[in-house]
Amino acid sequence: MKHTISTGLRRIAELKGEINRLKEQIKRSVTWEDEEKPPFKYEALRNRLAAAKVELISLKGSIAAANARTMFEGRSLQQIVFELAEIKDNITFLTGLPAGAQHEVTKTRKEQEYIDNHYMTVETKSVHHFVYDEATKESDLDQMRAEATKLNMILERHKHRCRHHRPKGESSRKHSGFSIQNAQPSYVNRRELGLSRQSVA
Repeated sequence: MKHTISTGLRRIAELKGEINRLKEQIKRSVTWEDEEKPPFKYEALRNRLAAAKVELISLKGSIAAANARTMFEGRSLQQIVFELAEIKDNITFLTGLPAGAQHEVTKTRKEQEYIDNHYMTVETKSVHHFVYDEATKESDLDQMRAEATKLNMILERHKHRCRHHRPKGESSRKHSGFSIQNAQPSYVNRRELGLSRQSVA
């Protein structure tokens, strides 16, 4: 039976959910009052948790190996995975940086001050400087989002081309690894993705 990387990733998501549920059940099974029984059997839960983690590690390793030997423009898919993660981090970081309508913005502040035995409104002005004006910031973010989209296209394409092979009769919870076109290095065709030479430079 064969599984694509896409189905492998879905299984990983299921395993993470299962592991979280098992951990919560274990927490409820390590202590109880007299004449009460724990809601779950601790040893059975620990065994299930260990088995789920073994499968998770196996799947992650198989997917990472498939990504490492699949090439696109001189880069492995694993490298592209790392690049995509860094681009997403850059987007989050830049989004949080302040920007002004212009590089210099004058702000006026009015305060009440006690002068000559009565209160007076005092107006002060200050100039705030911004490395980013809002238009430039949004332009940079658009470029990052476009690059992230292109890298996602490459990865999505290969999720359905890289298949996991399991020997006949082997349990569905054991994974022998993913192979790509009989374990030979795989290369992405730019025309299949609709990308120009400059688009993934």
